Amino acid sequence: MHNIARLLRAGPIAWGVLRDRGISYFKYLLVGYLLPAVALRHPVAPSIEGIENVVFNGFTMGTPITNLAQANNTLSLMDNFSKVQGTHTLKAGGYFSYEQVNVNPNATFNGSFQFTGSETGSDFADFLIGVGSTYNQAQSQTYYGRHKYAAAFFEDSWRARTNLTLNYGVRWELMQYWSEKYNQIPTFVLGQQSKVYPTAPTSLVYPTDPGVPPTLVPQRYRLAPRVGVAYSPNRSDGLLGKILGGPGKTSIRAGYGKSAKIAARKSRSASARLNRRSICPRVASMSGEYWTPDGHAVTHAMHPRQASK
Repeated sequence: MHNIARLLRAGPIAWGVLRDRGISYFKYLLVGYLLPAVALRHPVAPSIEGIENVVFNGFTMGTPITNLAQANNTLSLMDNFSKVQGTHTLKAGGYFSYEQVNVNPNATFNGSFQFTGSETGSDFADFLIGVGSTYNQAQSQTYYGRHKYAAAFFEDSWRARTNLTLNYGVRWELMQYWSEKYNQIPTFVLGQQSKVYPTAPTSLVYPTDPGVPPTLVPQRYRLAPRVGVAYSPNRSDGLLGKILGGPGKTSIRAGYGKSAKIAARKSRSASARLNRRSICPRVASMSGEYWTPDGHAVTHAMHPRQASK
């Protein structure tokens, strides 16, 4: 389900002056299909209780184990300003966005049997005699990804001559990585013992531990310069004039720019896994990969959170 709301306003303020501003809100809702519940003595999650999932080589039956309820919210604000001043066209503007990814996975509460024929050579024969190849039962935890991005820019397009235009400007960006509402994202700091979860293995630390921000790495402000040139030669005589085709027939362009990615190769997909030796009763994991400022890839997973939180 998609819900989009936009409030835009664009138009001239005065001669040679244009302003474009807007607010937008985008909502994405995904709800997995649920089978009817089966009454049990102590249901863990009544909305998804049912007959165990049974997996054969060719088909699957029972309660699905890959359901997912997810709601994404994105709020964006933008404001751009343009003005023509003589031979200059000046532009400036700003942009801000706030993203929420709220995920509630339906884990394998009911259990999942897999029959592959490891006992008799036939998956269905194994099912009839009650010999499964594997059995898996798990629980999960909800998690709430958060992300903020801000940028501002200024540029000037200067028509220095009738056949020469120079473009130059700079963009400022707040490069913030993803965080989690309840700080469920761990990282590794060699030799440091977590104060948030004192029973965690050494070197496994969490946001709000000393030196560990909610985004794992400190947010950074980056400047991205831009410069470009467009030139049209006026030569009309000689060999060069024939090659260029005459005045206004050829355009020579060059440019340079520097940019940075917010979170390269960041994965928003999440998976809940079983961890029988978890430090805390309930475990959720959210995998992703980031590039650190010095160019190294870092892979992390969501951290265990107390069920009572």
